Amino acid sequence: MKNIYFLTLGICCGFLTSGAQGERVLFTDNFGAYDNAESISSSTNGWIHTGVGDFTNKINPTFGAKGSSCFAQLATTGAASAHQEIDLEAGNTYVFKAYIKTTNNKIYSTIRINAGGVEVAKSSNVSANYSWEELSISYTPTVDETAIFEIKKTQGQVLNVDNVKIICTSCPNKKFVYDFHDSKESWISGKDCTVGLNDKGVVISGMKMLATSAVFANEIWI
Repeated sequence: MKNIYFLTLGICCGFLTSGAQGERVLFTDNFGAYDNAESISSSTNGWIHTGVGDFTNKINPTFGAKGSSCFAQLATTGAASAHQEIDLEAGNTYVFKAYIKTTNNKIYSTIRINAGGVEVAKSSNVSANYSWEELSISYTPTVDETAIFEIKKTQGQVLNVDNVKIICTSCPNKKFVYDFHDSKESWISGKDCTVGLNDKGVVISGMKMLATSAVFANEIWI
């Protein structure tokens, strides 16, 4: 008996991709799934905010990293941070990356990794205000532990954040990596849908199409 499967791609909420051999993407957020001014730290995506103000989403055409329209902000003057907590395995190497853009606080803005209450990795300061810059740090724990991957400003004005990634460079590869908040890259972009796998293949439901920019790719396996 022949089975015919149709895979339809469109403007949607994230992307599905396979990681490089020996590399596992543990977390990524490009802030494409939030409303303008939404509190990201009150969402279900694991962001925790400390310090003044809040960690919020910003939608502003072409102002994000890579020319996108969405990014996150620590927008209140003063010390503040946003972080993710992830369980680490001894002997694996973890890389933390984020694009940062500051106003007048380049010397106060960094990304950091903390484990067991100790700062185990810290990036250099942002080199210039008003320009997106990717910061990257890595850490290899000697014991299993939970680490805090933190974006921080110790004082100053607005800190913009985009393209956050936490990668394990030595973990066993997963066949698929899901990113439902990534509106800037790969083959599904936008929001308002659910992507999943079942025994028949990829399932995409609840798509909200944009008539002016929808792109379809239909594949048939028999």
